[in-house]
Amino acid sequence: MPHHASFLSDGAVPLVDDHTWNDLDMDAVCARIDRTVSIPGRMALRRMLRSAVPSTGALTERDALIGALAPARETARALRSELTRLDRTAGAEDLASLLWEHPPEGLPHGWTYRLLALLAIVSVVLALSVGGKAVFVPMLVFALNTAVHFRIRVRWQMEIQALRFVGRLRFCAHRVVSILEPLLDQHQRRLSTALHDTASVARRVTLLSTGDIRGILYEYVNIFFLLELQAYQWLVRHWSGAAPGLREIFLTIGELDALASVGQWRADSPTWCRPDLEPGPVHLQITDGVHPLLVDPVPSSLSLDGRGCLVTGANMSGKSTLLRTLGINTLFAQTVFTCTARQYRASPLGIISSMRVGDDILAGRSRYLAEAERLLALVQKADSGEPTLCLIDELLSGTNAVERLAASRAILDYLADRGLLVVAATHDRELTQSLRDRYESYFFADDFSRDDLRFDYRLRPGVVTTRNAIRLLERLGYPKEIIARAREDQR
Repeated sequence: MPHHASFLSDGAVPLVDDHTWNDLDMDAVCARIDRTVSIPGRMALRRMLRSAVPSTGALTERDALIGALAPARETARALRSELTRLDRTAGAEDLASLLWEHPPEGLPHGWTYRLLALLAIVSVVLALSVGGKAVFVPMLVFALNTAVHFRIRVRWQMEIQALRFVGRLRFCAHRVVSILEPLLDQHQRRLSTALHDTASVARRVTLLSTGDIRGILYEYVNIFFLLELQAYQWLVRHWSGAAPGLREIFLTIGELDALASVGQWRADSPTWCRPDLEPGPVHLQITDGVHPLLVDPVPSSLSLDGRGCLVTGANMSGKSTLLRTLGINTLFAQTVFTCTARQYRASPLGIISSMRVGDDILAGRSRYLAEAERLLALVQKADSGEPTLCLIDELLSGTNAVERLAASRAILDYLADRGLLVVAATHDRELTQSLRDRYESYFFADDFSRDDLRFDYRLRPGVVTTRNAIRLLERLGYPKEIIARAREDQR
């Protein structure tokens, strides 16, 4: 489904940038937690997860709405019944495009459609008053207008389909306004105002053909008098006045669907909690936090009081999953007031990451250059002074060990000096030793004692003491000469 970037950012302050969103696999996370029943709702859920909520008070109000729309509540059932109708109607994505990206364009030679409609009226009057061969005139006009109608419809099908959705959207808004729920009062007042402001649009939208076989009689009338094309032309002329109200209806209906979706997700989740967001010094504490994409996750607990941490461990041991678990729950806490953990306590935090960085042959960018550019974004974020959770997976892995260690120490020191809460995964144990006064150390263990690599995915304080890279090569069947040479060089 298209994301419609303008819709996602319209009037909202993003909590994460695109790189961080992708690092956290948020597209997949959205798909996993999505319980919406309409396209406006699906789009609103993405918008909600990307947008910062201005205060803890606003988050508390959002939590109350989610509770009011919990699946066991009658309000939720009534709302879901109305919203489900929208998903059976084509045009929602196209309408979003018209509202936020590309307004509908006028038809070429607009005056000709009014002239042809007038010709149709004259032909009917002529046939009824004169009779004889004049009865064939309406048939000729109908043939002409049919050709014009379908020629235009093929080119403007998307716009016409989108405008048809306006009628269904407004009908849904009318029904939602009638739902009795005090906590929905603010949303219902917004809908009532927007419905009033778009009433004239609604009258023209009814002239657009539904394409339904049940409306076959109207279809003939529509084609003969070119009602649809004339209605479309009127809507284009008045679009700038109608668009704000239609955006309000689209956003409000979508938001209600998204909030109900979060309520359903809570009901479906074995582990979740409401976060404790506490203003003050930068800190983060998560107890039994899990990644929402994992089916049978091993929970992790971490407490950071102003100091970041360095996480060591073998590949596949759980380091990157921990970073994403922290980032996703920090995002969840400040957007949908729901964390996949037994407890989450933290100060309000921005989120920025450097996890998935690779070379780009077409752009002529090496892996090291790409990493350096991304880390510069983190440094610039530190200079802004905003309290931020900074997630880094393997600093500067695209260059040699000597320079990597020197540059990594300098960058991590800089970030810590400016108050960022940094959680970085690394294979460099030397880095943890040189920064032990600035960063806590945690590790994930592995077990290769039975000639088979095993992980328990449990986070422990300290630094990993084992290495398994060469043993893993041996386990995969590398030639003995390679294994022996590697072990010799290692010593």
